[in-house]
Amino acid sequence: MQVSKIPILLNDIRLLLIDVRTLLVRQGEKLDVLAEIKTLLQKSDDNQKLLILKADESLRVQEQLLDIGEQILERLDQSSPEPPEPAVKLTLHAVLEGETEEREVSLEMPLIQPVDKTSTWKATATDKFGNPATLDGALQFALADPNQGTFEVSADGLTAKLTPTGPVGDAQVQVTGDADLGAGVTPILGVGTVTLVAGAAVNLSVEGVLDEVAPPPPPPDEQPIP
Repeated sequence: MQVSKIPILLNDIRLLLIDVRTLLVRQGEKLDVLAEIKTLLQKSDDNQKLLILKADESLRVQEQLLDIGEQILERLDQSSPEPPEPAVKLTLHAVLEGETEEREVSLEMPLIQPVDKTSTWKATATDKFGNPATLDGALQFALADPNQGTFEVSADGLTAKLTPTGPVGDAQVQVTGDADLGAGVTPILGVGTVTLVAGAAVNLSVEGVLDEVAPPPPPPDEQPIP
């Protein structure tokens, strides 16, 4: 029986299983697994230790190679997912102390907050398609005018509690995150308005004006004689 001329280098197959980078996506299309393995084997040094297969075994070897390739592609699909779309927008949400309803807050839709109450803030990130996106690290919360209130950030850096310091009026809330999931930094900003109003009354002051009182009339015996 004629011996097949297809040399198969076992060590190269082992390396192929380990180094799956040889089967990564090229220009958006996955490589043909069998063709890639054949190309690798054709480049093998004939002076290295080869395993020569008989012709009647070549089909079985090709089937095994295809099975190996399918396993590699399956591993690639599991370990090398498509990179997610970066976040391009931050939307602010707040819950007023004593309430459970979470409200979306923007420059056009302010949160009305009495100065004697706190509010809890968070931000959600979305990509250019409006899908939820991931940020790198903690968020930073601040008021454009720090004299109007202070933020206490949670331990995980995802929410913060706003405590007014007393002045009433509109205050701009600014939340900053990092949209770059790698080593770099891509700042992303979300803004909203909180309208600070007077709190509940705690003191009541009374003011009065003393009216001018006319002098009493003289006693009868002191009435003037007409």
